[in-house]
Amino acid sequence: MGQEKATASESQVDEIAEEIQSLSLSAVQQTQEADPPTNWDPTLPYLTSILWDESALEFPSKYVYEPGVLADPKRGDDEQLYAVSLVKLESGAFAGEITGYIREETPALKKEKRLCFYYATHEGKRYFLSCHDAGNELRFVRQSDKEDANVRISRLWVDGIVRIFMEVIKDVQVGEEIICKPNLDALEGWSDRDSLVEQDVYLNTKELLWDQVQPDVTKAILRRRDLSEMAVIKIIELEGHPCKGQRGLYAARDLRDGTYLGEYTGRVVLYSSEVLKSKYLVDYSNPFEEGCDKIWIDAAFEGNETRYINDLRNTGREANTVMRRVWLAGSLRVFIQLTRDVAKGEEFLTDYGSGYWENLQDDNVEEEGQDEPQS
Repeated sequence: MGQEKATASESQVDEIAEEIQSLSLSAVQQTQEADPPTNWDPTLPYLTSILWDESALEFPSKYVYEPGVLADPKRGDDEQLYAVSLVKLESGAFAGEITGYIREETPALKKEKRLCFYYATHEGKRYFLSCHDAGNELRFVRQSDKEDANVRISRLWVDGIVRIFMEVIKDVQVGEEIICKPNLDALEGWSDRDSLVEQDVYLNTKELLWDQVQPDVTKAILRRRDLSEMAVIKIIELEGHPCKGQRGLYAARDLRDGTYLGEYTGRVVLYSSEVLKSKYLVDYSNPFEEGCDKIWIDAAFEGNETRYINDLRNTGREANTVMRRVWLAGSLRVFIQLTRDVAKGEEFLTDYGSGYWENLQDDNVEEEGQDEPQS
């Protein structure tokens, strides 16, 4: 089957690009750096992304992954376009970001039969990412509630901005069709697919388009830069908790299994005996690059809310989060993913391994300016 793709003409692309440039790009540029939570330790810099230590500056280029287009539309025997994978995608990876227009929920929007995903709520109004007349190759992904689905929708905070990705849940081979699990947050009346014919015209874009949203709304949504809608830092009051009296991270609302809480941020450092004394280390080795097997993210002196996730040991409870290294938005990141449903007010716990407790019990590894571990 030949590869075919309906796309806008160059003049149409130029017109649309000029129309959105003054709003879309300026809104992003005007977005301020994240403000930390109100109870954040003022002595610790608050980070929305990782920092590279001077000792590790030769490695950032090895943590960028630009494979090109992962998917491409092909026309099937039924004359419809389908998204097929151009590379092997392993479970846990991300097939790519879904792009298109950000639109307010309206009766007209409900009639759309392309992919449509919940994006954000502002002043009681819901906004959706719509692929009706703009998007990328993932616009052609078919949805199915059967066993053949191999990706699902994941809504993540990336560098402080909401992005919507397709997460691989089952290995996808080269040339295999990419099929998505039903979108639980889609508008009512969403159809599996509508016939895509030659005269279909859409804007092929790598970015989210905001020109159909009021500027003040765009700015307000893009300024939501912290994890406060999902997590809150609290002093632990539970009797018998090994970190009682210190800080922990708790769910700010009910969250579903599989939700990505946020990115683990800190300073990227190289292996050393001194580094290993830190109680805030997370493995950041890159298994695809030689010489990148002893690199860590250290949140001892800077980070975000995720540094307050405590270890499960001696709490009498099971872990409800896991640290995952994933290729996302062109680079390797460490994200915290929920391993089960978490109720509002429940503490987030994970398994840091035995090394966490070895450092905790070593009286010689107290760090200047630091309280107790994960606090």
